[in-house]
Amino acid sequence: MVNLDRVTEQKLYALFRQLSQRMTVVLVSHDVGVVANIADRVLCVNRSVAVHPVSELTGDVIQATYGEEVALVDHAHHHGHDH
Repeated sequence: MVNLDRVTEQKLYALFRQLSQRMTVVLVSHDVGVVANIADRVLCVNRSVAVHPVSELTGDVIQATYGEEVALVDHAHHHGHDH
């Protein structure tokens, strides 16, 4: 997130997780590491759409989707929701 202090960012992510317990939350971001710690599924768009369970999301999957070499970074926003 841009222009948010760390505490506010963590509160916002906690809110997303809480809301996701009772409704669909759509989060648009280029930071797959952050999204993967919040979401259960990631929708990748690049001339086509592919949906991946977070558990199957790897650097190889992202590279195959976007054609660029990538490395996934774990931002350590671990959560305990069960979806």
